[in-house]
Amino acid sequence: MTLTAARPTILLVEDSDDDAFFFRRALNKCRLEHDLIHFSDGASAVEFLEKLFRGGGETQAPKHLFLDLKLPVMSGFELLEWLSNRFAEKKNLLQVSILSGSDSAVDMSHARHLGVSDYFVKPVTPALLKARLQGALSAESPPRDGSPA
Repeated sequence: MTLTAARPTILLVEDSDDDAFFFRRALNKCRLEHDLIHFSDGASAVEFLEKLFRGGGETQAPKHLFLDLKLPVMSGFELLEWLSNRFAEKKNLLQVSILSGSDSAVDMSHARHLGVSDYFVKPVTPALLKARLQGALSAESPPRDGSPA
């Protein structure tokens, strides 16, 4: 995967190939310039972020993390706790949104307590995704077709 320095990076941590496909599709319909990095388990995302935050990453730091809660190896909640404990000083550099099949008020409350900015119940629509990302991404790069967003 070749990443372009001028384009913001989005990190997706999702174990379902179908859900990752539909997320990519919704993201592409937003027509915002971006690079996407996808991991299918929490532990791989932690390894990537650890390296990146410690200065050893070869890619641009992600602007936004979209995180499933039910993941193999390390759950989304465990990853959020790791972020809060290990990289509290970098918390404002990475916006975190949950992508979950759960609409449980307990899950939503726990995620908010751990610092997430948004909680989406899958599947996420392109309009909702664009509304969330537009400010973060379009401030740094124009829409793909050159028209106003």
